[in-house]
Amino acid sequence: MDLQSRFLAVRSFLTRHMRLVQSEVLNHYPAPLASPYREWAGQLEPLASSELIEIECFQKSANLKGEFKEFVQELSKLIALPAFESPPVKLAPSIERGMTHKKRHEAMAIKSYLQNKNYRSFVDIGSGKGHLSMALLFDQEGRSLCVDMDEKLQAAGLKKIQRRCPELENSISYQNATFCSKLPLTPPKDSLLLALHCCGDLSVEAMKFHLQNKLDLFNFGCCYHKSQHYNLSKLSQEDPLGFSFHALNLATRSNRVLALEDFKRREKVKAYRYILHMILHDELNKDFETLGNAHYTDYDLPFEVYARKHAPKTAQLDLKTLCHKYKNSPSLKEYLLAEVIRAPLGRVVEMYLLLDRALWLQEQGKTVELKSFFEASVSPRNIGIYSV
Repeated sequence: MDLQSRFLAVRSFLTRHMRLVQSEVLNHYPAPLASPYREWAGQLEPLASSELIEIECFQKSANLKGEFKEFVQELSKLIALPAFESPPVKLAPSIERGMTHKKRHEAMAIKSYLQNKNYRSFVDIGSGKGHLSMALLFDQEGRSLCVDMDEKLQAAGLKKIQRRCPELENSISYQNATFCSKLPLTPPKDSLLLALHCCGDLSVEAMKFHLQNKLDLFNFGCCYHKSQHYNLSKLSQEDPLGFSFHALNLATRSNRVLALEDFKRREKVKAYRYILHMILHDELNKDFETLGNAHYTDYDLPFEVYARKHAPKTAQLDLKTLCHKYKNSPSLKEYLLAEVIRAPLGRVVEMYLLLDRALWLQEQGKTVELKSFFEASVSPRNIGIYSV
């Protein structure tokens, strides 16, 4: 894949749709959706939930027309990546014990990808209990230094090794530290720096360490809403894009495979939040305000109970009547449908961030691979950067 050409295409696409990317749809209330998104929402209105899911998850655009269909098709091409087809690899039962399905899936894919690369030394950043290092070393000689800031997780990992796989006790060591590029570590020069799902700028710190210490790197980013450092490459700096918290949060939540139950749950959550904000604006003349994250069970409450809990100032209102009024308003329908248009843009923002990182490494003389390694249904943050 030509990283430069893809980056330029992604940047051009995002530039055209930044007004939808940069803020939650609700932030624009009471204004209607801007064109062309309002017209596109109109195309979505007669579709069933199952069809909306197919569009949002890049599976289908047959029912769309004109510019909207072109938008979905272009977006699908921009996020397409070569996928690593993982040959079967097994983990020992003692290693799998205590691992989530997601962690097992990731560890098996990474182990499969690395099995012919002959690494014998690893530095495992943000390792937690050290499950990934255990998976890589249980059937081969080598060593791994697991670096994490959580002492309790490290103690649990050491306890697992001692109880379940004592043969690894001399192969895996733990260092309690907050990782940064200046952390004084002296791993062997042939080591691989493992940085699986490093939150926010921790991935950038891992890349700096990779460049400064001449180690190979295998990195998966996540939690982009915590990122402050991007536009790293020379190409990005020629015409840099700036992203709001809302845009970076959209990237953090992207690429999820939605079941019908999940989709309907999201609609109910957003409907409650949107209606409450509309009531605050229209009935109490209050500006948009962030309510924070309600517990998921709050959305099973009657709306009037939910509203009084999260916005006590609404207690004076006839919330049952107002809920019925706004639930059937054209604005609510438009805004909910706009989420189907906006959600896929998060993956494009993620592509921008990761292509920028890959180009930056390439500019430093590194050979870089950018691929998807995990099934999105198991691990949505599935794009890996392998740099040597």
